[in-house]
Amino acid sequence: MKYCHRFQWLEGYSQGYWSLKAEEYDVKATVINTPFPLKVGDKVLQEATETGVIVTYEDHNVNTGLGATVLQAIAEAGCSEV
Repeated sequence: MKYCHRFQWLEGYSQGYWSLKAEEYDVKATVINTPFPLKVGDKVLQEATETGVIVTYEDHNVNTGLGATVLQAIAEAGCSEV
């Protein structure tokens, strides 16, 4: 089984939907829905980096959206294993 954390910032599909889709592919995923893409909580980030895999999904700009914010937070935390 593979493990990952998925951050999302969009409306539409629920967290439950994405968790069920992950199970179809034998992936244990924690889905984190954040209403504010400019701040990622330290505790959530720590838990996410423990798996080594983080996926972001959003309807935003790749350079300034949630993915960029998560990547910057990981870099600032000094985590290089993700």
